[in-house]
Amino acid sequence: MAKASSSWPDIVKKSRKRRTPTQRLQDMKQCVQEILEFTNKMDLRGFIKDKLVRNASEYLLEIINEASDHVPRPVRSKYPDVDWTRCGAYRKLMMPSNFHPDPRMVWRMIRKEMPPLLKALDKVQMPPNGKRAF
Repeated sequence: MAKASSSWPDIVKKSRKRRTPTQRLQDMKQCVQEILEFTNKMDLRGFIKDKLVRNASEYLLEIINEASDHVPRPVRSKYPDVDWTRCGAYRKLMMPSNFHPDPRMVWRMIRKEMPPLLKALDKVQMPPNGKRAF
């Protein structure tokens, strides 16, 4: 039997390129925009009923959480309007102890926190053409 050239963890490591702070900030902004777009014409009742939009929103909030955790402190301090601590807590806020997100809590986060977060991220100076600036 021929030996495999790479183990599974090696393949995963190679497939994940390290994302720059600029890319992470762009990810955060794109996720906020998508959440707001998906939920734009909804109310709480519609959000609770639409499992696809609810699951997508929860997933995008997790991406925001993860991306914000990997933005370096010097970049964070440069943009204090972004509530970095809150962004890093989205997963914990969504997931109570039973591991099922509370749709009402997610809805509140979307309606109360996404518009100000988008405004704050709009103020972040992104380098042109995806160049590394941070």
